[in-house]
Amino acid sequence: MTIRNEIFQQCYKAPVFYRELKEKIPHTHTRHLQILLDTGKIGKFTAPGRSVYFTADNFSEAYEKYMSSFPPRWKGGLKSRKRLLQETCLILPDTESIGNSEVNK
Repeated sequence: MTIRNEIFQQCYKAPVFYRELKEKIPHTHTRHLQILLDTGKIGKFTAPGRSVYFTADNFSEAYEKYMSSFPPRWKGGLKSRKRLLQETCLILPDTESIGNSEVNK
């Protein structure tokens, strides 16, 4: 198993926070999701040139902001990027490097 596959598999073993978020968004977009697993439980939607940080409280607003950054033709599932994004869900060890000032409120 590659390191990417190993990390991707860990996402499905993550706490309830991740599973709850995963249920709220279309399956094709879960691959944009980076979850930081610590007490702060801050996550990040990410793609080249655009990142949106969120917590459980502002998830919906952050998701809308993230999706509005894509051209309309991509919003149907980002099919042209499906293969590229297949294994890009990462778990990062802490939120120290992000800082609370960057979390969208």
